[in-house]
Amino acid sequence: MKDIFENVIAQAPADWDNDLMSLSDELKDLAVFSWFQAKPSWIEDFLPEALHDLKKTWIRVLYEDTENFEKIINYWRDVYSVKHDITVEGNEDVFNHCAALGDFQTVCANAVDFISNERIGFGDMYKELIYLELEATLRDKLFEAQGLEESHGCDVI
Repeated sequence: MKDIFENVIAQAPADWDNDLMSLSDELKDLAVFSWFQAKPSWIEDFLPEALHDLKKTWIRVLYEDTENFEKIINYWRDVYSVKHDITVEGNEDVFNHCAALGDFQTVCANAVDFISNERIGFGDMYKELIYLELEATLRDKLFEAQGLEESHGCDVI
């Protein structure tokens, strides 16, 4: 487990308390990206079927070219549509639905409305939703990677 998060741990501030939640957004993103790189089967839960074939590419695009993520996936949806002779309309489950979040287009739009920040882009909102979905798992795995155990708020007597 340590090798998955070694870049996160190495870049953490000297006074870091070893908890995922106290890291900067950039290091949280690195933790999620590192997890997906090490465990690519998890990626499919966060992408619609139309993007599964290039799952590692999509996650790289999401974390390395966040600003253009929506534009790029829309282009590849069109490519998938033509290649498989299937229209986007009427096939939203193939083009927009993912197991972990449901219809990610709607979820991202609703989240932007909820936080009342029209300046946040689709890619940034999507990364945030992925992080929130994986937060507990990654928190435990990061503690494990450091050889620590989380107390879950319980004091041992």
